[in-house]
Amino acid sequence: MKAPGIRVESNVQAVFSPLYDERYELPLLLSRIPAGFPSPAESYAEESLDLNRYLIRHPVATFFVRVQGDSMTGAHIFDGDLLVVDRAEEVRGNHIILAQIGGETVVKRLRRIDDQLWLCSENPAFPNFPITEEAEAVIWGRVMHSVTHHCVMNLRLPQSR
Repeated sequence: MKAPGIRVESNVQAVFSPLYDERYELPLLLSRIPAGFPSPAESYAEESLDLNRYLIRHPVATFFVRVQGDSMTGAHIFDGDLLVVDRAEEVRGNHIILAQIGGETVVKRLRRIDDQLWLCSENPAFPNFPITEEAEAVIWGRVMHSVTHHCVMNLRLPQSR
C-alpha cells in the first residue's frame, strides 16, 4: 500500500544472488598504483585476489542489485552499476542503504535531520523522502560496494524475473 502524499520511483532495476561455486583468484599487486605517472618497477603480481572474499563479508546475507537512474550520482553510484548489499551489517545514519518505501525499492542515503529519518538522494534534481509510519518503509540492507564499468561491455548477467 502506498503512503498518501508520497510518490517514490524505484531506482533498483534487478536483484541477484552471488554465486559461490566458482572461485576466480586473479592477480593482485600489493603496492598501490599511482593515478598519475606509471611506475614500471611495479609491474608484477605478488598475490591473488578472490572478489567474493574481498567484497562479501556475510555470504548468506549478501545480494546484488542493479541500479536504474541518476538519483545517487553524487555518491558515485550510476545507472547500471551493481551494488553489493549486506543485510547483516548495522545500518546507521549517513550509510547508503537499500530500502522499500511507498511500495518502491530505492537506493538512498539514510540521514537523521531534526529527529526525523530521511531517505536522501545524492543528486539535487531528485527529492528526499521522510521515513514516517504512514510511509511503511523497510530497510533491506546496507550498500557495501558499487561496481562501475568504465568501458562498454557486453554484460552477461541474468535477466530479472
